[in-house]
Amino acid sequence: MTEPVYGYIQIARTAGEMAAIEARMREVAAIYDTTIANRIYYERPSPVGYLWSLIDKAARHCGLDLVALIRSIARHNRIDLQQILTMPPPSVALWRLIAAVRTTPNSKVLVHSLDHFDGLGIEPETVVQLLSTLGARVMWLDTGGQDAGHRFRHHPVAPSGLQTGLLLEHKVTPFGLATVPAQHAATEALRRAELHALIEIVTTVLAEVVGDVEQYWRGNTETLSERALIRLIVPPGAAVLLVEVEETRDISTVPISEALRAACGEHSHSLTREPAASGTGTLTRCELALGPSHSTHDDRLGAAVRQYYDMSVGQR
Repeated sequence: MTEPVYGYIQIARTAGEMAAIEARMREVAAIYDTTIANRIYYERPSPVGYLWSLIDKAARHCGLDLVALIRSIARHNRIDLQQILTMPPPSVALWRLIAAVRTTPNSKVLVHSLDHFDGLGIEPETVVQLLSTLGARVMWLDTGGQDAGHRFRHHPVAPSGLQTGLLLEHKVTPFGLATVPAQHAATEALRRAELHALIEIVTTVLAEVVGDVEQYWRGNTETLSERALIRLIVPPGAAVLLVEVEETRDISTVPISEALRAACGEHSHSLTREPAASGTGTLTRCELALGPSHSTHDDRLGAAVRQYYDMSVGQR
């Protein structure tokens, strides 16, 4: 049985590209030998903006300053009018999509970019986590922007052709799965950077670090405000990949598990755990060798890594 493919479009964020986005969704669905007809969910803008616009036009037509009068009445009744005017849309289409995904495991959800999950009253990354928890794989059409729930940035390319800089910055929360979306995000980022040989070891490292965070969050209502940030970094001039997991929980003094040491294995230059630069939480970092094909043969490798990390912390 062919796995179903769904689409999600927030109309207010199409920027006149609605037809192109729909066409691309149909093309991708065809690749998976299925159709997306009647499976695209369209999120309409909040009706509040339309209503306010009508009131403003009516007031101008009648020569009355109704807008000022409404604002005055709102202040008198201690009503936050600005909050009402900027309320997110009801998200009816998103909930219909979630209902469909619940009944069809292993489905795929096509979205133009992470921005289409923005402005819904919930963090976009949390929406991706929820869909992943229900068994769906979120796929982005705008692959130059985001993928699998993370924000991807273009960076300078080294003379060897290796992409350097921040390859991935992916946030996970206690709402839904954390490890699987993080592994998907890392896999796609490493594929784009042509670091295929590191996919298995990086996903294994994330299984240990993020898996431990996810286990800590599970069923713990006191951790609902916590977050974890996963980064993949290739410092310019250094033949290593930094795998970083920064979490809200303070475990900087907790010894690193043997399972995590084994996951990093012989490919690791170093494995550290320390207080996060933000002053709260913990940063776990594993430095993985890129391999002979990407080696710079620089004896100052460790210094380069530390210098790049210090610079990146200073810019956050």
